[in-house]
Amino acid sequence: MIERGTVFRCVVFLVAIVFLYGCAGNRKALEKQVAYQNDTIAEMQKTNTELQTKLAEKDAEIQQAAQRPAQNLENFKKTLEAQLGGTGVTVGVRGDEIVLSLPSAKLFAPGQHTLRPEAKPLLNKVSKALKPQLSTAMVRVEGHTDNLPIKKQKDRFKSNWELSSARASSVLHYMVDKGHLDSKKVYMAGFGDQHPIANNSTPAGRQKNRRVDIVIVPQDKT
Repeated sequence: MIERGTVFRCVVFLVAIVFLYGCAGNRKALEKQVAYQNDTIAEMQKTNTELQTKLAEKDAEIQQAAQRPAQNLENFKKTLEAQLGGTGVTVGVRGDEIVLSLPSAKLFAPGQHTLRPEAKPLLNKVSKALKPQLSTAMVRVEGHTDNLPIKKQKDRFKSNWELSSARASSVLHYMVDKGHLDSKKVYMAGFGDQHPIANNSTPAGRQKNRRVDIVIVPQDKT
């Protein structure tokens, strides 16, 4: 007959074995879970690093793309300056537009809108420089005056607006008819004295304000 104490000790021993086995199994399961989580974290960190790299590359591309139009405009400005050097034409950048500024004195007699004979070779050069741009741009011919009221030809031009428009029209027609610019790509505007670039209170300032601006306008802005 097995003694009661012996049975008790056997039961305790079996319970201990089951408990220890269960603990060992739980530990292994936890270790596997921890290893899995560590692998997942490592993979997420790798993915995050790759995404950060791609984001940095995309930011660099966006920055380069933003700088490219300005650089292209500056390069184009230098090209036009070289082509029109010595003609008296001023080349500038205004936003995303190139502006060729022609003094009225080189184009017209005071108070007149008919082109001087010496203006024609100048407009031929300007037209030649503009032609390659018309595939992707429009050309706006702007007439500008000083702020002095019209005295000569007052019966013909009611105000500086009419005079500036007539001058812009003369330049436009010459560049289309003789410079062979595409008429569908050229338009005009007369601004009178509304857009001065210098002080109208001085003779030198008024002289600068009397001008025809030829503006190269990107196609998507028109």
